[in-house]
This record gives sequence, C-alpha cells and structure tokens, in this order.
Amino acid sequence: MLRSALAWLVGFWVIIVVAWGPGCASGGAASVPSARAGGDREPERAGLALERAGDRAVVIDGSTIGWASLRSALAELGGAIVLEEFALDRALEREAARRGITVDEAAIRAEERALMDELSTGAGENRAAVLAEVRRSRGLGPTRYEALLRRNALLRALVRDTAAPSEEEIELARRLAFGETRRVRLFVSNSESVATGARSAVVGAPAEGRSWVFAERAAAGSSHPSAARGGLIERFHPDDPAYPGILGRAARALEPGGVSPVLATAAGYAVVMVEAVEPGRQATAAETERVERRVRQRKERLAMERLARELVDRARVSPVDPDLARAWRERR
Repeated sequence: MLRSALAWLVGFWVIIVVAWGPGCASGGAASVPSARAGGDREPERAGLALERAGDRAVVIDGSTIGWASLRSALAELGGAIVLEEFALDRALEREAARRGITVDEAAIRAEERALMDELSTGAGENRAAVLAEVRRSRGLGPTRYEALLRRNALLRALVRDTAAPSEEEIELARRLAFGETRRVRLFVSNSESVATGARSAVVGAPAEGRSWVFAERAAAGSSHPSAARGGLIERFHPDDPAYPGILGRAARALEPGGVSPVLATAAGYAVVMVEAVEPGRQATAAETERVERRVRQRKERLAMERLARELVDRARVSPVDPDLARAWRERR
C-alpha cells in the first residue's frame, strides 16, 4: 500500500486544506473571550495557562518542550506520509459513498487475518509476535493500525468485482504449485562473451562434474540473485512468468545434465542447465483452495495499490504550513 494508516501527528498545530471539488468546507478557530476593560484579568491568565499546558509535548531532563518546537522536525520526518494517508482516507470515503459501498467490523477484522496470513513464514510461529514487530517498526499504533485495516477493507471492496482472476490465471497458479518442476542452475551476464565462456567451461567438463563447474562459474560471474547459491534454483517451472519465456522453453526441452545454448533475454545473456526433473503431485482440496485464495488476494492487492495511487494523485492537497508544504513537494 501507500504506506499505512491514519496520522501520528495528533495535536499538530497546522492547517491542511484538502480540496475535492467546487467548494470546500472550512472551519474557524475558536475565540477566547477578552478581558473586560478594567475588569478582573483572572479569566485571561487562566486561558493563557491552559494554552501553555496544551502546547506541552514532552519533558526531557526536566525541561518542557512544546509542539511548536517539534513541528518542523515531525513534518520533515513523516508529514508527507500523514498527508497521503489523510488524502487517501477522504478519497476512499467519498468513492465508497458514491458507489454505495460500506464495510463493517467483520470486513475490517478479515483484513487483520489476511495481514497475519501474509506475514506468516512457517508453521508453529507466533504470528501475533510477528505482527507486533511489524507494527512497532512501521509506527502502527492503535490509531494508524485500525485506519490501515479499514483502508484496506474499503479498497478491497471497491476493486473486488474488477480484480477477479481468470480461469487461466488460476490454472497457471495450480501448475506452478503442484506441477512438474526442474532443479536447474542459471548463469546470467550482460556480456555475451562471458556467458559463452561459462557455457564452454561447463560443456567441456566431464558429465559428473558439470554441476560443480557451473556452480563455480555462476558464483564468480553471474549477475542473477541465484549466484550466491552457485546458480541453483530448486523449483523452476517452465511456465513461471517470473522468468523469460525463452528460458522456460529451453529448460523444458533439456534432459537432466543438459545445457542450453546462450539465450538472449532482457536481463542479459543466460545459460541454463537442468540437473533433475521433479514430478508433479495431486493436490488436496485444501491446498488447491489455498492457492486459489492467494491468486485472488494477489490480484486484489495489485488493484488496490493502483486505486490508492490514483486517488492520492487526483487529490488536491494544499498544505498551508511551510514545513508540510516542503515535505509534500519532495515526497517522490
């Protein structure tokens, strides 16, 4: 998402104008009654005392620091994030109202479960602890966290009808998860001559030593992230859209031990070697449902991100405070 939920600048003494079209609501500041001429000045002194107390933000080593002293630094640190969140929240409420869409508490809690599922990395882990750490590192306190969940629920409701995956997308996800795969080694270089040299060294090695030679060459000269593992990719599916189609077709045509020719791709010149072919398996109903759910969630998430960016880009945000204005101008 953009970055998360509502604001952490509570009590921030700034004026923010967010215009959504012709006419914009504005609020006036509350006035403090002035003292009567020659009258008792206690109300005025009490008002000033309350004003000073309200400005206090923190006490450090016995010294009180007010919001006015913190304002510029806070605006620089997170002003643009907060403005994006406010702008997006208002745009979402407006768009949802226009389309007659509402979200209830069940939908908001569903977003929390989806977030925890997305953070899950293995069985037996404490997902609540993982979530707590993410919230701490992202500054998601109670206000911003709940706003994030509501924002995601609204975004999902707005895109659900247009972000449904096709049967072809679901079938591809099933093949990638449960179909036949290959264990391969991959070498990629911006230089065709370097890739050709690596391939020649592998092909020239004895059959039983090709994997070792490939691993050495990949670790020393491949630009692909798999270089740290000697070019090894444990589960490579020829239909995986994360890889160039030419690479998948070459791997599908190779027997174990086979080495492809040098292949020209957008990422550079590539050589792939198949070490083994791993057969597919029959998935359980629960596994199939989980894969299909992830496909839907992934497509919804992409659509949600696009909609969020469009709404923020269309918002006319005019910070009056100079520090906020600078942070907003420099946010990208």
